[in-house]
Amino acid sequence: MKFISKEKSPLKVNFHFSLFSGIGGFLAIASISLLTKETAIPFIMALFGASCVLAFGVPDSPLSQPRNIIGGQVI
Repeated sequence: MKFISKEKSPLKVNFHFSLFSGIGGFLAIASISLLTKETAIPFIMALFGASCVLAFGVPDSPLSQPRNIIGGQVI
């Protein structure tokens, strides 16, 4: 006897969400790279990349709210 789970996936995304998330992450990381090149001040890309994943990948998560992202970058 097989048990079939009818639970939904915790996160269902469509193509448009994935496309806009990718474009948003690319533009954000490209702008930080451009700022680093133009100002000669090294910005921490690993920290910013993790914030981009949270902000664009799972925008409804409590960890990706503006106060948490800005606070994490400042600290």
